[in-house]
Amino acid sequence: MEFDPDKTIKIRRSVPPLVLWFIVSSLLAVFGGFTTLKVIASGGIAVEIALTGFAALFGGGAVAFLNLKRIWNAVDPVVLIGPDGFHDTRFFSEPIPWNVVQNIYVRKIDLQNVLFIEVTEFKYVIPKYLNWMKRWRKLEEEAEFHYPITGLAFETRFLAPLLRAYAITWNSRSDKKQPSALTLVDRHFPPVC
Repeated sequence: MEFDPDKTIKIRRSVPPLVLWFIVSSLLAVFGGFTTLKVIASGGIAVEIALTGFAALFGGGAVAFLNLKRIWNAVDPVVLIGPDGFHDTRFFSEPIPWNVVQNIYVRKIDLQNVLFIEVTEFKYVIPKYLNWMKRWRKLEEEAEFHYPITGLAFETRFLAPLLRAYAITWNSRSDKKQPSALTLVDRHFPPVC
């Protein structure tokens, strides 16, 4: 893979694992529905079995629906790596700019590839589902965040050198600024005299 620091790399979800999880959760929902229907039809009072069936029906159905939605949206990129920073839309509501990244690397832990991000400001690594914590946490402190990188249609062995190359390139720029929309427009559309 050729490295171009001015280009944004878009990584999508991998579809085969989503299809597999959709099939498994659909089978679980069908099993739960069948179990619940069997208990109700028999006139039995097996509350534990009926509740287990309801849980399997609704839990499996919810996971199946979520995976169906992810399969439908699999063409949309979920990870963006470019001049503006690193942005995993599954976890973060905004990109993490390269000038706050101290270290970013991938490590294999227990058969999983885990992405570690060390930043100078805590606010950049608060996951979307914990945004309410921004109000109470001190946001200027250094922080580290890590999460497993799974389900991406990209070979993980290429991800670590790519992230390192972007971080080094954009942190070593003399002005330490991220590219603005104006400089991007100027680079692609030079002024006409």
